[in-house]
Amino acid sequence: MSGSSSLTLTRSGDDYVVILEGRATMQEGPAFHAFVSQTLDHVDEPTLVLCINGCEYMDSTFLGGLISLHKKYSTQPAPRFIVAASADSRARLLASSRLDLILHLVEEAPESCGTCVQLPTPPVESREFTLHAIKCHRLLAEVGGPQAAVFQLVADQLAKELEPPQVDE
Repeated sequence: MSGSSSLTLTRSGDDYVVILEGRATMQEGPAFHAFVSQTLDHVDEPTLVLCINGCEYMDSTFLGGLISLHKKYSTQPAPRFIVAASADSRARLLASSRLDLILHLVEEAPESCGTCVQLPTPPVESREFTLHAIKCHRLLAEVGGPQAAVFQLVADQLAKELEPPQVDE
């Protein structure tokens, strides 16, 4: 599945399960983030489990989005955003950014009991995407670790590029 990605939505009782396969990049990140926010903002009880055991790669924008969702939905006593990841997936996808120490993790996603639906990943408007990428990289920088300075530099550079050019009078 190299080079492609798939976000599949299913249900497990009252809860939602999204199965991520292939690559998780800046293309999938904004759509996934918006789906989770829209779903959990409008439903009181259910949780959403993201299963990453079939994922090969996550870019920094997608990883930063996971931090944002964790902060919004998993810091209360009953977390509503959970990541299902085997020990291998945790080591391969989350450890270098230290997210294996932050996210609410379980080994396996709950068994699905419904129809599977592909989540669309439409293109995102450039300014909207850049703002999302800035936020994601700043969140990764806040986590600390060996890549924190690089994530901060990326966020700062993107923010600088987003500013309108100065006009000399």
